[in-house]
Amino acid sequence: MRRAVRTPTLDQNPYLARYFLREVIPIGKETESVAQGESQLAGPRPTHRIVISGGKMGVSDIFDTNRYANTTRTQFMNWGLINCAAYDYAADTRGYSQGGAIEYITPGYAVRFGLFQMPKIANFIQFSSDYKNNFGVQAELELHPKFLATKAGPGIVRLTGYYNRAHMGDYRASVALAQQTGTTPDITATETVGNKKYGYILGFEQPLADGGNTGLFGRVGYNDGKTEDFAYTECDRTGSLGVQVSGARLFHRADDVFALAVEQNDLSKAHADYLAAGGSGFLLGDGALHYGSERLLETYYNYQLSRHGAATTIFVSPDYQHISNPGYNKDRGPADVV
Repeated sequence: MRRAVRTPTLDQNPYLARYFLREVIPIGKETESVAQGESQLAGPRPTHRIVISGGKMGVSDIFDTNRYANTTRTQFMNWGLINCAAYDYAADTRGYSQGGAIEYITPGYAVRFGLFQMPKIANFIQFSSDYKNNFGVQAELELHPKFLATKAGPGIVRLTGYYNRAHMGDYRASVALAQQTGTTPDITATETVGNKKYGYILGFEQPLADGGNTGLFGRVGYNDGKTEDFAYTECDRTGSLGVQVSGARLFHRADDVFALAVEQNDLSKAHADYLAAGGSGFLLGDGALHYGSERLLETYYNYQLSRHGAATTIFVSPDYQHISNPGYNKDRGPADVV
């Protein structure tokens, strides 16, 4: 039985999180200025461009991004707010994969496609070398509708889809096998080569004021819920909605940020039945499950202490989460996390 924990046996040796090459091919002569950031050099870049990236990176560096909810370093900390919780994107246990992506980007829309490696088993640090039967495909359409544009910036809508193949088990088959043999369901007992999983995410970000520092965001996500959740987290249906407000509107501190979001996560019936029968996944497993939707509220305040140059800033960020039915179990919680 696979442990229902997040791989505590990883060693503490240094490792390279990312190493990749990126080629930007201009289409036209128009350029725009961009500031320095993570995986981004400051300077001009073409407004119409093709971008090709290849190497080791996070799939979420390119797909399902959101300016208001995308990094635990400076924003929300809950996994369902930094990415769509139902997005079981290709990744090792640290959240990285090897592969490549190509993007066609214009001021009005963007199209992306990526192909990445899947881990050998769920929540594993090593990737499978059986490339034919173990891969994750990502596709995304990003739109900047004119009717959502404000003085603070363009409103953005993203539709993301993914299709995984890996050595995955089946929830219903695991329950049926356990009933036949009089044992506890074990998802690893029904794993088959090249099993399939797919899902969709619809996300948006809407700047309202203060150069985009005040705005709204949200995501809804769905995956088939038949095959085991394999890489990100155990969630099959999700919805979230949040707001970020510039500190200039609260305490006349333009570099501060206040944010608040709510979220609901759910499992497919097959997944919930598997856990209720005593099965375990790579994160969940109570021996029994009194199912209930997992609901949460998270809020934080980013308080800037000091700035050292254009790219180095020191913040303090108090963060609070209230979680109802953690792990989809009505017998747990509620839990408060500070």
